[in-house]
Amino acid sequence: MTKKYKYLDELTDKTNDYKVKVKVIEKSRPKQSPGKPARQSLVLRDEKGTTMRGIIFRSDIPLFEQAIVRDGEYEISVL
Repeated sequence: MTKKYKYLDELTDKTNDYKVKVKVIEKSRPKQSPGKPARQSLVLRDEKGTTMRGIIFRSDIPLFEQAIVRDGEYEISVL
């Protein structure tokens, strides 16, 4: 069964089994603040122009250093 693409504004915490196409429009440098875990912010934009902020935490930051790049286009899915 082929999944139909959804837009970011259609997603909720109850949305299951979806796929979205997004472009990374911002990717911050990793930050470490006292008393908080290391984190890196992303801003994603879909084809409708809707944006969503995401955060990569701790040991995942180096894993996504090369895998997610600014201006890169990606499909994100949840089964």
